[in-house]
Amino acid sequence: MIRPTRPDDTAAILALAVSSGLFPQDGTGVLASALQGELGPDHVWLTDDDGGPVGVAYYAPERLTDGTWNLY
Repeated sequence: MIRPTRPDDTAAILALAVSSGLFPQDGTGVLASALQGELGPDHVWLTDDDGGPVGVAYYAPERLTDGTWNLY
């Protein structure tokens, strides 16, 4: 099930980021800040939940456009 990410998902998502090889163990600070909403209210995080987070994505509006969003 895909659902909005909750604050209590942060630790599991950071562990996923490290296990993917995309982030070193000591390089998840920026991701943690982003998950806590520091990117702003227009950035929406989604979590694929299968008894716990198994994936994550976020989408945000494209600057200088009207109604265009990017999925990251």
